[in-house]
Amino acid sequence: MLDEDRCWQALCERDAAFDGRFVFAVRSTGIFCRPSCPARRPARERVAFFADGEAARAAGFRPCRRCSPMGPSPSEQLDALVVAACRLLDEATAPMTLPQLAARIGLSPTHLARAFKARTGLTPHAWATARRRERLDAQLPEAGSVLDAALAVGYSGTRAPYAEARALTPAQRRRKGAGETLRYALAPIRENYDYILIDCPPSLNMLTINALVAADGVIIPMQCEYYALEGLSDLVNSIQRIAQLLNPKLQIEGLLRTMYDPRISLTNDVTAQLKEHFGDKLYDAVIPRNVRLAEAPSFGMPALVYDKQSRGAIAYLALAGELVRRQRAAAKTATA
Repeated sequence: MLDEDRCWQALCERDAAFDGRFVFAVRSTGIFCRPSCPARRPARERVAFFADGEAARAAGFRPCRRCSPMGPSPSEQLDALVVAACRLLDEATAPMTLPQLAARIGLSPTHLARAFKARTGLTPHAWATARRRERLDAQLPEAGSVLDAALAVGYSGTRAPYAEARALTPAQRRRKGAGETLRYALAPIRENYDYILIDCPPSLNMLTINALVAADGVIIPMQCEYYALEGLSDLVNSIQRIAQLLNPKLQIEGLLRTMYDPRISLTNDVTAQLKEHFGDKLYDAVIPRNVRLAEAPSFGMPALVYDKQSRGAIAYLALAGELVRRQRAAAKTATA
């Protein structure tokens, strides 16, 4: 038994959730419709409710041509057309323009674009591009070359795949990041963060090399001692070599003076040499000798959580601010 008050409310709200649960007929026109019909709302006294279209037909009413209460709803019809458009884009051997796709589907380009984005969250072009990337990634490990994989999924050559902004090039993805384990692992998530910091041990082992291959820049912490200066030259040479052979984007971001004590003359001498050789690469912020910094790791806590008022924690905050300011200044210079 239909609740006519609830049916009337659904009719007034054009609630598509009630499509298929009942139809309403208008006595003055002899037409019955689904609840979501966009036609003008009739007066309440002229409306009759039926459990389905067959009951309305048996009572002498005919179906509305606008909302098709006996067949799929307009929304369902658009769903089917968008699915058909996705299938056409998948099967196309060459990129299709929006007007070409719309002509095949039987909708106007504007209507198709609106319906497609409402259901997939992407434009047809963006959806086709993303699907082609997926097929390329699936082909790369098995293909004889990057060119073979690109041609197999519809690219005209290798220029377009390499031009796409991806963390790894097609050749690197084909090798599954061989020799670049950390870079390959970070590739899917690096766009989610402004900064990713990789803390390396104080030695040039495989972990450090993987980190340098994955990184865009290096922050070198060093104590103001002469032995540290000697090690610094070896590290700079290693960074330059990795940049030449494995990671052309790698550069020294800056040098950070740690365990800094301005009362010691050696500290000032080393600082003068660093400024002479590295200039602006030397951070103004320094990390002082601080007991609270040394205690924090033994409690398993970051220094900023352990004691955010300590001189060491404040120094690291100053470093973070300087790093961000330098990055923003570099970005403005690059776009100017």
